[in-house]
Amino acid sequence: MDGANRQEFQDERYTKSLEELVKARTEQLTQAVSQNEQCLELLKQIQSMESLEQVREAIHAAIRKFTPEETQAPRFGGEAGESVPEVDPDDVKAIWQIGEELQANQSGEKGAVGFEVMKRACKPGANIEATWYRSSIIWMLTHVAQQQLARWLRDGKVADPVFRVMASIPMEWVGSEVKQSLPFNVEEFLRRLNEH
Repeated sequence: MDGANRQEFQDERYTKSLEELVKARTEQLTQAVSQNEQCLELLKQIQSMESLEQVREAIHAAIRKFTPEETQAPRFGGEAGESVPEVDPDDVKAIWQIGEELQANQSGEKGAVGFEVMKRACKPGANIEATWYRSSIIWMLTHVAQQQLARWLRDGKVADPVFRVMASIPMEWVGSEVKQSLPFNVEEFLRRLNEH
């Protein structure tokens, strides 16, 4: 095989590999978009639910639906069932605000915040995983328990007592297993909020 034919063969192989890669990635993106749409639809349904029990059941049904049995969730923070450390409320608020700014700047598109960005926003020595975890629970509650949190949600802003209570309420890390309850006591969380 001469040089020109060899180059043409390599170009053909490269093009075919590239096409296969693009096809596989397109399929992955299509599946991800479909799952995102299903998740958004679920969140809309959850917003209309009146009891926390209905919300719990809907969340667990979604976890079972979107988590293949053979997939193990990557470890994040502590082991499932272990206590999440208490954190500084100002750090929870700082990470929350980063997420809010990112969402505002993305014009509705999803974005991610890196560990180093969160670390710089928090006080030195902060447990970033525990702080992010607690902040993400606030995000979940603002979507599934709007009525219960209405007093502390004004013009899209979360009131400071929410950050203070979330920073210290006893909570567990979750794992890949579906549990029948949230990783903290929602009633206790709301009771503490009402004391502020």
